[in-house]
Amino acid sequence: IYGGDYGRFNLKASTVASAFGKLVMHEELQVSPADAAASLLHMIGANIAQLAYLCAREHGVSRILFAGNFLRMNMTSAIFLSSSINYWSQGKMKALFLRHEGYFGSLGAMLMSKDTTTACREVRNDDKRQQQQQQQQQQ
Repeated sequence: IYGGDYGRFNLKASTVASAFGKLVMHEELQVSPADAAASLLHMIGANIAQLAYLCAREHGVSRILFAGNFLRMNMTSAIFLSSSINYWSQGKMKALFLRHEGYFGSLGAMLMSKDTTTACREVRNDDKRQQQQQQQQQQ
């Protein structure tokens, strides 16, 4: 919390603010599962967008590419990520999303887990095997 304690809300200056701030209040709150899920999606999206923006700014990158299964059929988060990046960068950066995000998320994980040269060689070999199998099936 910035600026000191907030006694009215029972929040000390050392408390980390979050998207679920009202849930710690003593009053009875009626929160639907849909509202809780939306808050969770926005909280996760805000963290992802903030980290992506800061990394892009640090490295002088203006286009941020998002991949991974978190975004599969998750237009709410994609829109939030895009608008957050646009807001923080004052329109200087752009969030981009892959059509086959799950595949590229897996590919990224593979590349990070192995020597890049070895991983790329394995992908090329897999592609060659698939092409050979397709040619054999056509004959």
